[in-house]
Amino acid sequence: MVKVAGTIDEATADAFADELRRIITTKASTIVVDVRRVRELDAAGVDVLVAAEALAGEHDGWLRVAGGQPWLRDMLEPRQLTVYGELVQALPSYRRAP
Repeated sequence: MVKVAGTIDEATADAFADELRRIITTKASTIVVDVRRVRELDAAGVDVLVAAEALAGEHDGWLRVAGGQPWLRDMLEPRQLTVYGELVQALPSYRRAP
């Protein structure tokens, strides 16, 4: 699981992308991104999550976003990223990957 807090925008997106890429390619291709403490997310942050989900799929894995507020779900779901309301719902032991 990756916990994210604060703002994900153009200034922080590259570092966030690098960290997700490193985790997916070297540690685990199945990943839950905990966004409960994210205060702001712009288009650059959305792009990072979409790219990370694709990368996880290329490595026979998946990426799930958990704990998002309604505004975050509204941003991500049009990009085909499901946001699980509760962290426990996104955990592999709770629900099988789609």
